[in-house]
Amino acid sequence: MNSNRAELLKEYISGNYAPILMENKYLALLPKYTEIDANSPLEEFNGYYNDRGEFLPPKWFDEANENVLLVIKDIDKVQKEDQKKIIELLKYRKVSNFSLNKEVIIFVTCENLNFDFISEDVLSLTILII
Repeated sequence: MNSNRAELLKEYISGNYAPILMENKYLALLPKYTEIDANSPLEEFNGYYNDRGEFLPPKWFDEANENVLLVIKDIDKVQKEDQKKIIELLKYRKVSNFSLNKEVIIFVTCENLNFDFISEDVLSLTILII
């Protein structure tokens, strides 16, 4: 990544304007982050009920709020129709009725920036870093 792109990425991160779409090869630039595989089942993106019947956020949720960086990895390996499962998270920064802290920066990554494999919904909600 050249210095102009690195500076642009730094500006977007500090401004937290929108979720950031980037290739996996740039993950090495990020400090500690929480990662969710985009190919994970829908249940891992939603909350769950514990044995007492309480509805709780997904297991990764609290860690993402602590780390302040959330990576949804390999969106291009998920069928476009199935990419809808992350729209609420990208658009509203929410999972069910649980909101991410304002400081949390969301990254969506792909192996290759081939727009044939990324839904228009995801593209419309992210800032592209190439």
